[in-house]
Amino acid sequence: MLHSPLFSLLLIFPASVSAVTLYDSLNPESQDNSLRLEYSSSLENSKNLYGQLDLVIATNNHLLLGSGKSDVLTSTNRLQLYSFMLGYNSPYGEAFEFGLTYDYWGNTNELWTNTLSMPLRWNIRDWSVALQPQFMRINLYSRGFNKPGHLHHSNSQSLSGAIRYYGFNRWELGIAGSRYRYETDPGKLNNPLARFLFSDVTLVLSYGFPRSRFAVNIAYNFDTWHLGLKQEQTISAVDSNRLVITSLNTSFYLTDNFSLSIESGYIDIENSEPYDYLTLGMQVFF
Repeated sequence: MLHSPLFSLLLIFPASVSAVTLYDSLNPESQDNSLRLEYSSSLENSKNLYGQLDLVIATNNHLLLGSGKSDVLTSTNRLQLYSFMLGYNSPYGEAFEFGLTYDYWGNTNELWTNTLSMPLRWNIRDWSVALQPQFMRINLYSRGFNKPGHLHHSNSQSLSGAIRYYGFNRWELGIAGSRYRYETDPGKLNNPLARFLFSDVTLVLSYGFPRSRFAVNIAYNFDTWHLGLKQEQTISAVDSNRLVITSLNTSFYLTDNFSLSIESGYIDIENSEPYDYLTLGMQVFF
């Protein structure tokens, strides 16, 4: 099948450049400047490197800058995907937080996206509630047949939500979900004739667009480290295949200003062989 295994990788390295998932984003953050770096490796020696700089500006507001590169194997060759993020967030930990982010992701020779998101969060005693409306512009080329390819555009809207509960002493529980709507039905790309209109690379990348996502998370906070277990299910908007990622993650707070993180996961996708991935990360506050 065209999408295997890259479809799975695109859901780990998704169209939004941020390496942080919805439930991870609910963790209270320091008001200091910070730098986060993450490296992921998976099937067929596919790699992803991502970095994000969080700068505190006037009155504890935050300027976010992120960039990443993925090197993945398609059915024909290796492909480089690039990402960039520019964002703003109000002071962390207040009763109501809001932000605005712009994301670029993809490869301008094949398929790429431009995304505008508005994260919103309410902090209520032992609860955190988050909503994120999102607008995405999808750009892709059709085959040129001995002439330059034609550029096509389509739009997508989505709404994500997450709830987290901190009331069980050191325990945390989280649940998150997303629903996506596409202006043009991505299922049209799941057609043998599509190979004559689009390159194999473009078709493979298109399988990374989800129709829905749902995740649950449980974690325990020790004195100097954190251990979490999560499971996420994604349905492809192209062929409705189901992908399930089960992962164990841990963070070690080595000093007040430095931490290391490790995440190991198992990926199970319909009609494909399951496999593992590994993510290593570090964060420094300054």
